[in-house]
Amino acid sequence: AQVSESTPMLVVTEQWAPYNYVQADGKIVGSSTVIVEQTLLNSKIPYTLNIYPWARSYELALNNANVLIYSTVRTPDREHLFHWICPLNTVEYFIFKLASRKDIVINSLDDLKKYSTGLTRGTFLTDSFKQKGLVNGVHLRLTGDNKANLLNLLGSRVDLIVDTQDYIGDRLAKMALKADYVHSIYNLNDQV
Repeated sequence: AQVSESTPMLVVTEQWAPYNYVQADGKIVGSSTVIVEQTLLNSKIPYTLNIYPWARSYELALNNANVLIYSTVRTPDREHLFHWICPLNTVEYFIFKLASRKDIVINSLDDLKKYSTGLTRGTFLTDSFKQKGLVNGVHLRLTGDNKANLLNLLGSRVDLIVDTQDYIGDRLAKMALKADYVHSIYNLNDQV
């Protein structure tokens, strides 16, 4: 597809440190952002970059021309929906709990039905968990972003959340909490 220099590409993402996030001065930064911006600059493609809640970014990319979205997990269900360029990162998703919650044990995804799990609305994880029989409002508590999920976990409003070690480590450090305050208890990569 040709890109018009008079119509900048809309680049959208979500708040998901350390991959893509807004720093205190309002600039969008992160390890994935660096790769995307450098690629667009090298290609001389004009663009504007915005952060929205994940569901909004995804809908913009899905339903509009000239929109680039990152960081997006490439799944078989999404394969035909987008033109994929390259992997930006390899991430592993884990189920996390508060370290103090010794009563929570996850040996399989079926065990999730015993607890409430915070997930970000519109993600591949939400779709995957629903396909496995987890129900919104019963087993799942959906939010607009990963930060809200972590705050819900820290406030004991959910029992579990799903994210990456990088994200959890980054957020806990920014909140001046020890890294062992939250524990990963189950690797999801072969399960979703």
